[in-house]
Order: sequence, then C-alpha cells, then structure tokens
Amino acid sequence: ALKMGISTQETFPVESFILEQIGSLLFQAGRYSLAASALQRALNTARTPSLLVLLAKVNIQDNDLPAAVQNYLTVVEDYSNETPSNAVKRDCLEQLVALSTKLKRNTDVAKFQTMLKRLPP
Repeated sequence: ALKMGISTQETFPVESFILEQIGSLLFQAGRYSLAASALQRALNTARTPSLLVLLAKVNIQDNDLPAAVQNYLTVVEDYSNETPSNAVKRDCLEQLVALSTKLKRNTDVAKFQTMLKRLPP
C-alpha cells in the first residue's frame, strides 16, 4: 500500500475491507502507528470482531495496553456487525486476563476470569 502511495490519511480507500488489509500489512511490517491509523479508519464503517482483534494486537505492539483492553472488551461485550464465535471470545478473554494482570487491575482480572469460566466450550 505504501509503495502505491496510498496513505491512511486520504479519503481513498474508504472500504473497510481494504483498510483492514492495509492495516494488517502495516502490522506485519512493524509500522504499528500507521497500522492503527488505517484500522481506526476501518472502524468508522465496520466494527467486526476480526478488525477489533487486529487493532488490539497493534495496540499491544505499540504499547498502548489500555486501548488493547478496550478493543478486546468491545469484541466480548459490544460487537455490532457480527457475532464473534465462542473461540474468539475465549481468546479475547484470555488476552484481557493477561493484559489486566500486567496493568495490575486485579478487579478486572477476577471479572474476566469469571466471564471466561462461564463461557460455553
């Protein structure tokens, strides 16, 4: 995307899928700030679990743990375009436990562990 001169700041592309792909490529290239920017733009038109999980992974690499927590939590509690599978919810809850432990949020750790135990297999 960068070789083609496509910027995350321009109005093109606006298609969520394209922006998610650009964000994914930027993430793989280690360009976390640009990846986050592309993914944030994609969230303006679609709030899919896969997009939110990818953004959370970018947030972690960019050392923005509170934003990662919020994105994983959105997948678990407040998705709007599609319902995540229990496997996706489980992965998100496991990440939430790990991140909350790192952030020393003991109340949240207990809350997410309880949610994880109640999740059907």
